[in-house]
Amino acid sequence: MYRFLVLPVLLFLCCCTQKRGGAGTNGNVDTLMAFMKDTVNPYFYDRRPKEAGRLLDSIQPVVKATDSYQLTCTWLRFKSVQFLLQNQYDSSRYYIDRSMALAKEKDTSRKHVIGAMIQTADLLNEQKQHDSALHYAREAYNLAKKIDTAGLPIICLRLSEIYQAT
Repeated sequence: MYRFLVLPVLLFLCCCTQKRGGAGTNGNVDTLMAFMKDTVNPYFYDRRPKEAGRLLDSIQPVVKATDSYQLTCTWLRFKSVQFLLQNQYDSSRYYIDRSMALAKEKDTSRKHVIGAMIQTADLLNEQKQHDSALHYAREAYNLAKKIDTAGLPIICLRLSEIYQAT
């Protein structure tokens, strides 16, 4: 249990020292993104959302300190997945709505908007609101065709999952 707490603390210390120097903020964001992808994500695949949630909660102060909308949007979507896997749909919706609002406000690339749309589609599909889920997934697909073709395969996968559920 303690080994999961040590890494976030070390990350926090590294981020704070680098940020004070004025350099390395992008490195902090990259490090935390990699941490969530490499360390938190496997807990989701193993259906261990409580452990993922503890890790996410432990890095929340660092996420706030970086003041990066990209990192914050990603962290919020991860929290949404945590609650989705725990069947806490209201909490999941709360975090995904926060991610969507922040992305719409600040994300000029629209990639985080697409991520939030897909996450919303996943949530709605899980709640058996298939028509609404299809709406979000199709909207994400159309937006991704214009700006993020690398994201199209995962969106197509989500669309097929929603169609299969109907």
